[in-house]
Amino acid sequence: MPLFVNSLHLIFLIIVPHAISVLPIQFSGERKLSYSYICRGITVCYGHRTEELLDTIETYKPQITALVPYLLKSLVQQCMKKNITLDGLKIVCGGARTNNQLAEKVHLINGEVFEVYGLTETASLLSYNTIRDKKLGTVGKLATTIDVRLNENSEIEVKGPNVMSKYWSDAESTKSAFTSDGWLKTGDLGYIDQDGFLVLTGRLGTAFKSSKGVFISPELIEQKIGTYVSHEYLIVFENSYGELSLIINLADKRCEKSILPALQLYNLSAPSSHQIHSYYVAPHNAEILTEGLKLYRKGIVEEYQGQKFIHI
Repeated sequence: MPLFVNSLHLIFLIIVPHAISVLPIQFSGERKLSYSYICRGITVCYGHRTEELLDTIETYKPQITALVPYLLKSLVQQCMKKNITLDGLKIVCGGARTNNQLAEKVHLINGEVFEVYGLTETASLLSYNTIRDKKLGTVGKLATTIDVRLNENSEIEVKGPNVMSKYWSDAESTKSAFTSDGWLKTGDLGYIDQDGFLVLTGRLGTAFKSSKGVFISPELIEQKIGTYVSHEYLIVFENSYGELSLIINLADKRCEKSILPALQLYNLSAPSSHQIHSYYVAPHNAEILTEGLKLYRKGIVEEYQGQKFIHI
């Protein structure tokens, strides 16, 4: 059975009565899961408004859904605010890395997160956690149908029958997407740990070489800072002085007093090249996500980098 149809069996090894679909159906991952639901006779509820996700879950009581981390965080906050549990809901989560603290909060409200990894260009999952083989902080073990390697920059490159042959009518993009020996460049950074699980550490497109000549992966820094302070989002960037600054949006305004001690604590263990020198508390803004429901990093930095930052 093709991997895109067999996805549910690979991850859960079970058949359930109901699923809920809230991500846009044009997302390749959501579409593949929908094929799996249909092929296995699972009733699917299609939710149109993500802000009503909790109400939809309470009404239809699904056993499975798929979310991106930003929507997962929103769901957890809604549950905790209303003191509601997820009744064992299994959540396939991809599109970006889910931090460990968020996954642990899902567990506390009786849900379970299964991080997966794949691209539109690979037509199916590249790696996935399963009920039998799961590890927090990873996107699971590699699918047996593909080959994976890491280049000198730790970028993940893949080859296999599920990898696209080209972009439609775009020879230039196709050429830049592949290595000279035919491996697809994913643009994602990571490594395979000692147990064979794939760990994502950032995006090649957001990583940069600092003015001091040091390679910086902002997502790694953000993940570490995120363990110290409750937040909606964090963005690390290099300011005009060649120092690292942080833009933070808080989950709760009452947490603002905890930012400075949290950053001081982070800086104690961080090398000087990775330390945060200033921060700015951004107001709530609805226009923070791309069409792919990922954080609009560039736009947020452009909007707020001229504001008055607090120096540490």
